[in-house]
Amino acid sequence: MQDFSILSGTLDTRVKPGSVFQEENVEDSIDAIVKRNIEEAVRSANLGNLNLEGPPSTSEWQPSSRSNSAGPSHKPLGRLSSAGNRKQLEHLEAPLAVPYSGPDISLGTVGAASSTSVLDVPGHAEATIRLHKTRIKGLEEELSKLSQALSERDKQLAEVKKENKTLKLEQSSWAKTQKALDAQIEKLKRTAAEAEAAAATRELALKEAGRFEKEKRISEAETRTRDVRLQRALEEVEKYKGMISDLRAQEREGKDVAKSDYSKVLTDNKRLERQRAELLILFKKQLKLIDVLKRQKLHLEVSRALQFTEQEFLQTLEMGSA
Repeated sequence: MQDFSILSGTLDTRVKPGSVFQEENVEDSIDAIVKRNIEEAVRSANLGNLNLEGPPSTSEWQPSSRSNSAGPSHKPLGRLSSAGNRKQLEHLEAPLAVPYSGPDISLGTVGAASSTSVLDVPGHAEATIRLHKTRIKGLEEELSKLSQALSERDKQLAEVKKENKTLKLEQSSWAKTQKALDAQIEKLKRTAAEAEAAAATRELALKEAGRFEKEKRISEAETRTRDVRLQRALEEVEKYKGMISDLRAQEREGKDVAKSDYSKVLTDNKRLERQRAELLILFKKQLKLIDVLKRQKLHLEVSRALQFTEQEFLQTLEMGSA
């Protein structure tokens, strides 16, 4: 009779229910180990069903003298008679984390001679076979539950992989959006710096314009005063010119004018000539001042044009941000 102790233990899938693996390659390798162990357990169960048809042979294995009344054993309980089955047993030597929930019909430890084993009924081969079949049925039920749990875990793993792929796509999209936003922020920073520079230039131009306006008002007041003085001086010049003409006429007529009066007239004439020269100098200065005022006016017009251009630029920025 083929030894069924390979089925009395638990299959080592090394997968704990509810465990979560961090790496996909680890999950794939564990899935392969689980599937391989399940297939080997099914093949071993099929071999056991075929060998149950004959009577048990006491030369191949002996039941344990201890009956496991506390529950199923988690150690290998038998020894295979053939080298091929022994190789299969080597893959399943480690205990599985799937406990047996069927009846407590564990075989015990291999090599211990005892006639009181739970699965070994001396002189009743059919009862022994039924017990082994019951044990196999319980293991098949556990195998079915394990396969179902593995299928559910595969579905969950597929969903997690799908969700992970979606998250990676979203992360890539967010990275692109972040990059575009960073570029836009840098562009806005440059625009703000240019706007600040333009504002500083405009403020400086306004200060210069205010200073030019003040100087212009002062110059205009001085010009009006000088115009009045120049007009009065010109009137006096014309008056003295008339007097000189009269004196010269009188001199030509008979030089009846006294010498003292003539000296006085000459003195007045020199004074008037001197005033005339001063007025000419003032007039030239006035022309220079007018030229300066024209330049100031040109600066003011440029400043106003610059202010208008800056307002258009700010309005364009506001429209772009809106």
